[in-house]
Amino acid sequence: MEVAIEHWKNIARIFGISESKMRSYRDELLDGGFIFYRRVRNGNRVVCAFPSSLRVWAAWKGARREAI
Repeated sequence: MEVAIEHWKNIARIFGISESKMRSYRDELLDGGFIFYRRVRNGNRVVCAFPSSLRVWAAWKGARREAI
């Protein structure tokens, strides 16, 4: 069973980029269904992504010759 990665910082680490750079892809990732938000106990939302979804997104970017 695949475990979701939480928080922008941890998602950015997969690609070796900064958290702010990763956040710049937020709309693209959200529209494509590559990330999702879940609520935690205190009512805040946490960004999450499955590693397999991120690999699909990276391959899609690569196929379009777009750098991450």
